Amino acid sequence: MSKVKGISSWIYGLCFLSGYTNGVGILKFGVATSHVTGSITKIADKTVKEININFYLILTVILTYFLGNIISGIIINKREFDLRNIYGLIIKIMGICILFFTNLLYDKKIFLYILPLVMGIQNGLFITYKGVVVRTTHMTGTVTDLGTSLGQMISGNKVEFWKIQYYFLTLICFFLGGITGGKLFILYDKAAFNLLGLGYIILGILYIIIKFRKEEKDGKIFYNERR
Repeated sequence: MSKVKGISSWIYGLCFLSGYTNGVGILKFGVATSHVTGSITKIADKTVKEININFYLILTVILTYFLGNIISGIIINKREFDLRNIYGLIIKIMGICILFFTNLLYDKKIFLYILPLVMGIQNGLFITYKGVVVRTTHMTGTVTDLGTSLGQMISGNKVEFWKIQYYFLTLICFFLGGITGGKLFILYDKAAFNLLGLGYIILGILYIIIKFRKEEKDGKIFYNERR
């Protein structure tokens, strides 16, 4: 997928942590932290028929996710992935915030809103990478992209195989993240959220390493060309 070694794996890591976040979020709070489509439908149904949902809880989760998008847009003003941007720092701060608020507000209702805020920020960091739409917090579009790519291949049209591989691995990582998060929450409860925060910090550090190695490589190439 990438000319920058390690970036595709880093994106898969984001998908894994998003699945993890939704897994622990649903088990603890009973609400998805990034699946806005279904949440909006529940609100719509609530307005026409009395159904057993917490209207204001779901609405505020959506608004918190939206706030995360706004924050991301303020910080990152490009829709295309750019290695020079401060993704690593942002991801690390997200992890630190999860750790901090887990240990400060874990038993408070307001703790719920940390997760959709983080998901909103993450999903707004970049929209496309090498011409491919990147979705790391929800998988509906990824399933669509995978399905249409396979359909085009079956019909005889040329499809780049790496795209199919990317969509498939994205789904697998999200799914495995959900299983991991759910299992760890059942076993360790609060500690599962601390592990989530550590996961984001590690991903932030990995991005900085990837960026440094790419810049170091480019510097060596430039030096050799000058010679």
